[in-house]
Amino acid sequence: LGLAHINHMLRGIESERDEQFVKNIAEKSNLPLYLQRIDVKEIAVQKGLSIQHAGREARYNFFNSIAAQYYYNKIAVAHNLDDQIETFLLRILKGTGLRGLTSIPIRRGSIIRPFLYTPRRDIAEYTHEQAIPFVEDSSNSKTVYERNYLRKEVLPILKRVNPLYKEKIFFLLRDLTYINSLFEEKSKLFLKKQQNGRDGDIFFDIRHLKKIDDETQFRVISDPII
Repeated sequence: LGLAHINHMLRGIESERDEQFVKNIAEKSNLPLYLQRIDVKEIAVQKGLSIQHAGREARYNFFNSIAAQYYYNKIAVAHNLDDQIETFLLRILKGTGLRGLTSIPIRRGSIIRPFLYTPRRDIAEYTHEQAIPFVEDSSNSKTVYERNYLRKEVLPILKRVNPLYKEKIFFLLRDLTYINSLFEEKSKLFLKKQQNGRDGDIFFDIRHLKKIDDETQFRVISDPII
């Protein structure tokens, strides 16, 4: 086991506090610690990205580089059930197809998410019961960010309509993920049987393509493999 922490240099003294907090955990637990400081705001400007997007890209680049350099075969991140619900609703509001209406994968390559089906409240209760120290990012309270606005302003309304809305959305996500996997398999099967390629070009017999449903057609056309 090892710990990796990236300081985004976005919150001044608070960012320094977070870094020191992780250092203390590593020392107390006798675990190796890998640190990186990066000016995410500057990177966002250079690449024309949002700060959130630039930060996410920087984190995963750092985690992957550490894993490769020191031979770690898993990278555990802390997404939880509430993150899944929020992501699902944001995708609906911004517009997405069936592919977007699926669960965050519990595993993708070396990335694993051991808390993915655990509600945030359960994590908070456990830290309280076990007297586990933690720090909180103050930007989580700023509703200028879409996810925070959804969490603080919209989700409480959904809870008043149905206190079990998280569970209901979770079951819907499970079903949509399964349906999505069926279309993915149909697309792969069609590609395996019907796709031809030559000199970088890809060919299908239009007669066979017309026989499959619209959703599978979309996946075949958007994701061909030579």
